[in-house]
Amino acid sequence: MPVSANMISATVFIDDFNRANGSLGSNWSGTGLQIISNAVYSTTGGVSVLNSASVIFPPDQEAQLTLTARQTFDYIGAGVRMGTGYTGYALAIDGASNSVSGVQRLNGVGQTRIASGIWSISDVGDVFKIRIVGNVITVFKNNVVVAQVTDNTYTSGQPGLFYIRDNINGTRGDNFIATDIPTTNAKSLCIVSQTPVGKLIVGSQ
Repeated sequence: MPVSANMISATVFIDDFNRANGSLGSNWSGTGLQIISNAVYSTTGGVSVLNSASVIFPPDQEAQLTLTARQTFDYIGAGVRMGTGYTGYALAIDGASNSVSGVQRLNGVGQTRIASGIWSISDVGDVFKIRIVGNVITVFKNNVVVAQVTDNTYTSGQPGLFYIRDNINGTRGDNFIATDIPTTNAKSLCIVSQTPVGKLIVGSQ
């Protein structure tokens, strides 16, 4: 189940998607993304954004997603400063191609790749994080910086999810975690997901 927490040290939202197939639920706004077999994907492509009923994030924020299945030309990733009107910055991660992989700036009707990375071949289990502080966007693959770019287009918004479906919607993601930046001590942050099995999800770094 999705869990939000306002802590002295951080604003945190986690979602392990461990629930019935279908809609992401009331903590998410947007179209396209859904749950299948306790992971997230899309049959059409689109964006889903944390809505204000969950928690309002400050402008400096980060979000991460674990790649759990890969299919060439189907792209998934976490995003920052996103809006339900298809705006913000998002990762596009393809497990077997770098033709689109990178940081996408969503402009309301489409996207422009503003940074590429060195993740052209990504394996199941790889963790991708996008962080924005001021106008600097940094991408991490398994806690290693793989890309950085500056952009001044968006100054606020919410963390979220992004999907491009160009093939058979075979790419999957899991264990979404979003945190604020100014007060997060992520190395010491652990949140227990409120699921029947009490799954432990470690913080964002």
